[in-house]
Amino acid sequence: DSNGVFSMGDIPIDSVPVTVITPQGTILNTFTDANGLYSFIYQGTVGLPSIVNIDPIWLATNGYSGNPVANAINTPCLLGGVVIDFPLNGCNQGQSNMCLSGQVFCDLDSNGVFNSGDTPLDSVPVTLNLGFSGTMTAITDQNGFYSFTYQASMPSVGIVSVDPNWLLNNGYSALGSNPQTVVDVPCSSASGGSIANFPINCNTNNPNPNSMCLIGWVFCDVDSNGVFNPAVDLPLAQVPVNISFITAPSINLTTDITGQFNAVYQGVPGGAFTASVDNAWLTSNGYTSNSVSAGNSSCMNPPLNIDLPVYGCVPVGIDEKETTLIKIYPNPFTNILNISASEEISSIQMIDVSGRILIDKKVSSEFNSQINISNIISGNYILVIKTNSGIYEEKVLKR
Repeated sequence: DSNGVFSMGDIPIDSVPVTVITPQGTILNTFTDANGLYSFIYQGTVGLPSIVNIDPIWLATNGYSGNPVANAINTPCLLGGVVIDFPLNGCNQGQSNMCLSGQVFCDLDSNGVFNSGDTPLDSVPVTLNLGFSGTMTAITDQNGFYSFTYQASMPSVGIVSVDPNWLLNNGYSALGSNPQTVVDVPCSSASGGSIANFPINCNTNNPNPNSMCLIGWVFCDVDSNGVFNPAVDLPLAQVPVNISFITAPSINLTTDITGQFNAVYQGVPGGAFTASVDNAWLTSNGYTSNSVSAGNSSCMNPPLNIDLPVYGCVPVGIDEKETTLIKIYPNPFTNILNISASEEISSIQMIDVSGRILIDKKVSSEFNSQINISNIISGNYILVIKTNSGIYEEKVLKR
């Protein structure tokens, strides 16, 4: 759609050669994966620009056009790094208009079909997830109907669901599958598109015992103990998580900014499932993680907690050898933070989660330093310490 933003209907391009040139003159090369994604991890100075570009010969050879060069301001991995996208023109793959519609209703007789006595539900949020093509949200009208129109190529599928938080907040539960997997069907077809209806159990005095609840976190396990410790470990946002079952369709989730994911689905208490971080995402980032198997837990009980620690994602500038050079204590801290090093410290910075530099202290040939941070609010921060051998980053927590 030539709007410069990756959105519904846009096409990821794989095997594109991408290069980054750091301020120190280091040149790194990589290729985009099957989802059009690329990534670099490199040593650099926070705030200085690096140059990232697409090979112009590749662009010309494939008949594409677009701005192939961009400046990337160096950003610590702990803050999520910097994101540089390259929207290209000339790669229309002949996608078609797809349609999806359905009805959300109180199924009073629990037969899964809207008939006499059932009540349509208005103002219900319904979400359509098309994977890397993005998500769309619709709200049901006064007759309980919703609809989506979008671009896609055949054959392809999407996942449509009634917002599980809306169900929980209203004391309702789905009688059928939620979410549902739908095959993309052109609007011009005889059926007019795909249809996915959602019969709902609206009897708040009789909760559906087949509704299962699950909550969990995905995090960089810095201390490698398998347990999420907010003072040390790093929650990972926008991570694709898969919940797979023996007979039922899989559920695909994405973590929020706190690294949390949650699901409400239909199942049998105690039924087996496996939760895992998406393998393609792990491979593209060079990380590893282990899947976790457990049994379904009814929403009538406290939610089942499943944590998925990720390994190999210790932030740039910190490894087992280097961390012995720097000692930061106490962590968590209240007002005073002490720093000891086995070599001279030249500067100390404290950065908040939005990337703002709150403290920028220049020191002269010190092996030990103390900073008073009583004037900042409680929360997570990044401490950046510069020594003769490099830059070290550490996550600290002020109580």
